[in-house]
Amino acid sequence: MKDWYGAALEELKREINTSPTKRVSGSDFIRSYTNDNDLIGEEDNDDIETWLNLEIDNFEGWLKNNHSAVIVIGKNYYWSIVSPSHVKKQNVPVKTTSYDFSVANQLLDKELNDLNTSDANMLYEAALEANKRKLDKAFEYAIKNFNYRDHTRQPNTDKLRALDAVLSACKLNSEQHRADTYKYHCKKAEIFTSQYSHDVAAEEYKAAIQFLENEFNRKCLIKQLWNKTYRLFSSSQSNGEEEHRIANVEEILKSVYRKCRVQYQEAGMSDEASEIYVQESKHVQKGLSLSFKRIWMFILWALARYGESPRRVFGWGIIVIFGFALIYMKTGVNAPSGLAEFICNGDVTLHCTEQEGKPAATPGYWTHLYYSVVTFTTLGYGDFSPVAGESRFLSALQALLGLVLTSLFLGTLIKKYSR
Repeated sequence: MKDWYGAALEELKREINTSPTKRVSGSDFIRSYTNDNDLIGEEDNDDIETWLNLEIDNFEGWLKNNHSAVIVIGKNYYWSIVSPSHVKKQNVPVKTTSYDFSVANQLLDKELNDLNTSDANMLYEAALEANKRKLDKAFEYAIKNFNYRDHTRQPNTDKLRALDAVLSACKLNSEQHRADTYKYHCKKAEIFTSQYSHDVAAEEYKAAIQFLENEFNRKCLIKQLWNKTYRLFSSSQSNGEEEHRIANVEEILKSVYRKCRVQYQEAGMSDEASEIYVQESKHVQKGLSLSFKRIWMFILWALARYGESPRRVFGWGIIVIFGFALIYMKTGVNAPSGLAEFICNGDVTLHCTEQEGKPAATPGYWTHLYYSVVTFTTLGYGDFSPVAGESRFLSALQALLGLVLTSLFLGTLIKKYSR
């Protein structure tokens, strides 16, 4: 407990009793009290903000542990004095009190320069109440509160709390959100970025991506429906996008993808950054018409998940090596020539007998597997060679595949583990 906690408690009671709503913002109270009583040292702005946030949490914890019978600790650092309605009475139902939105409605008509912090707190409280009652005006109260705090450059903690209220009010019904919901996730991400909380910022961008992806898919569905309708009613003047709620959703989504990926990289979360890049590439591929670029992106996804999976490339290499070994057993390979220990006869099916008179031997699967590995890696020892015809074509094809897959594997491996 700090020496000034006792005096602060008495001042808190006076403020609560004089407040029209009978509750105060603990964050605003501590900031005002410590400033008025010269309790803030001469630190940098960042250090002061950190100290204030710590003191707000400490003071609230002290109230909760020592004065819970006097002060009610609400959500989001809102404090009020215990009233009879908070005392549990047996067999007495608790009556719900009505809330007067008239003052908040008057504040909506005011300019931002005409508001003060107390007005903003009232708008915030009205937004919470309206959201509980599922009133459409919840968003108007919440966004007015945020715009004021952003306009007056208030602390980031207050802005984040205001944005939480905005996002809660963005849901119009159980199935549809406001079209600009993604903007407020991005605003939260920008604030967290300024605080170097890159992991939290990335999660906010990811929430915005999810919303924008739904909007993009909705746009594609509208376009498909319009194309079908156009065939029936060719005189229609609609372009299939007039019902879409966000203009340039593709460009916005690409930008948010990049920002999300950068935040994950700044946070050192390379796996998450890689996954976002894969999702971004899938989105780009989805937006392309049938063309060489789309076919190439599909091949790149199949081989290496857009260059993000060396494990997948390695798997394809193993399939090529073992698969071609089986094929070579059918097409045949030439056994070593000019070697003293073998005498081989035949063109396609080779029967080799050692000079010492041992039984005849036919090259088996392991010999063909060895030849497949040598061909894939383009080592070219020269001991075995392809039989004329399709075996030579397949050997040349495997050598090209080996060059491509080996280069792709090294590229993806370096990319993945050098971040």
